[in-house]
Amino acid sequence: MGTGVGVSPRRRQTDHGALDPRILPAPWSVLATAGRLWSGGTLALDIETSPWRAAQGFALGEAFIGGTVGVGVSADVDRV
Repeated sequence: MGTGVGVSPRRRQTDHGALDPRILPAPWSVLATAGRLWSGGTLALDIETSPWRAAQGFALGEAFIGGTVGVGVSADVDRV
């Protein structure tokens, strides 16, 4: 391992086990972005859109994967 000369501080942190900010950004970065979205008027729409997209993903997954797997499982279940 080198001395770190000429390496950015962000890279040195990653080499020593700190998380990459692209994966888990710093709290102040999250707050700054939330403030920018709030002042721009898009934060509420973004928050509203996220659960809708997640629900669509679950529905598509159920339709294509769960539906085919579920048919075989539901035929083996005894009815009460």
